[in-house]
Amino acid sequence: MAENTQTNTNVETPDNTDYKALYEQTLKRAETAEAEVSKQKGLKDNYAKENAEYKRKVEAQMTDDEKKAKEWQELLDGKANLEAEVAQLKLEKEFVANGFSAEETEKLIKGNFAVKDIADIIKARCEEAVKSAKAEATKSSTADSLLGNGTADKGDSKSNFQKYQEGKKTDNNIVKL
Repeated sequence: MAENTQTNTNVETPDNTDYKALYEQTLKRAETAEAEVSKQKGLKDNYAKENAEYKRKVEAQMTDDEKKAKEWQELLDGKANLEAEVAQLKLEKEFVANGFSAEETEKLIKGNFAVKDIADIIKARCEEAVKSAKAEATKSSTADSLLGNGTADKGDSKSNFQKYQEGKKTDNNIVKL
């Protein structure tokens, strides 16, 4: 018989990795990165200070005419904004005066008077008018009283019970001999 010998392929090789050296290298890289971050932050702060100082110098060097021009430009911008707001308010007032609701007005203005928005409003109003007409037709076509007024004679407007009640009110208690 032949002997089967199996060779062990999973033989562990000794690990020659120096973990302490890797740890020290990682610490050095982390320290270097932290130093770089603080350096970049310092540079950023310095640039912000320089920028602010530059703006102050430019503002100080401005002549009176330039300052007035800047103020006038700000005033003109504010005036333009107010005029646009007043125009919008006038437009909204005109829409409301012509029977549009606040929601319809807002929808039209935001949509820049799109045809689709106008069509939606007209469609909604038509549907509401149809519903109202149907309700009015139902109301006017329904008889006032399904049972009538209780008279057997169609020409007489008072029922027999009403005539009886009226007869009781009169003084028929007098006996005539």
